[in-house]
Amino acid sequence: MSKAEEFFQKFPPNNRKINYIDIDPGKFGHPLATQISWEPLEYGGNHFKSHKLYQVSDQIMVFKAANRTWIYNSMVVLLGLIGLVIPIFRQEETPIWFKLTSVGLMALGIFLLFRSNEKRRFDKERGFYFRGKDPKPEEGKTYHRNCVPL
Repeated sequence: MSKAEEFFQKFPPNNRKINYIDIDPGKFGHPLATQISWEPLEYGGNHFKSHKLYQVSDQIMVFKAANRTWIYNSMVVLLGLIGLVIPIFRQEETPIWFKLTSVGLMALGIFLLFRSNEKRRFDKERGFYFRGKDPKPEEGKTYHRNCVPL
């Protein structure tokens, strides 16, 4: 057994709490906050902060993509673009698989850019959580299909 395995054997799996924050659900002032579990499904998590929480007003909070997410997604598009442009300057015949991979990277990057542009919004005033554009109720319905009542 390696030293790393010996070290981690000292900690049971449910006590490996990295970056653990104790949350008091009473401070949210909503009955749902006390009814749900605030424990993560897996401890450790991601060190890449993809979204940021903004408080627009007392009643509205919005998750938006962080600048790092935009930079990362733009790099994926740029990598695909470089893969298409460099062979043109070198005036070489490029294999079709290389061109398809470059186009695929560009398409993936553009998809990720559009996907990360979606806002996720908690609106206590209307009593909804929704993602995407500001929802307008459809005819005969009390809320939009992208809304979830709080």
